[in-house]
Amino acid sequence: MLELVVIVALSGAAAVGTWAVTGGPDVEAVCDPADLKEGYICFADAAKLPGVVWVDARTRELWQQNGHPGSVLLTDHPSEDFPSLMSEAFESLASAESVVVYCATEGCGSSEPVAQKIKELGLLPEDQIFVLAGGWKALQP
Repeated sequence: MLELVVIVALSGAAAVGTWAVTGGPDVEAVCDPADLKEGYICFADAAKLPGVVWVDARTRELWQQNGHPGSVLLTDHPSEDFPSLMSEAFESLASAESVVVYCATEGCGSSEPVAQKIKELGLLPEDQIFVLAGGWKALQP
């Protein structure tokens, strides 16, 4: 039994050492537009949109730490005052040709309600307001 524990411990240490030296596996997010829910968009397509305004639906702290460059904060998180944030973002949204909303992960639950509230403003056609497939992680190189 002791031998088994030693072998498992050594194997684990070797795996952690290899990970530390070579990094984790190369996992590239694959986004197929044909597989997306209506209103969602892949990063590759979103990056090509003209006049896009990126909307960060995560917390203020996360937005300040690593929000997409030039993004505006518009979150329904209980720690924030949504109407005030909407007021601050209004000018950017009003001048946008398209809007892409992202939150922390694919299923974080903030992007869709925020996108819907932007649609309710009626500032641009609803088919130009998107949720980013994969969330914030899809923005990472």
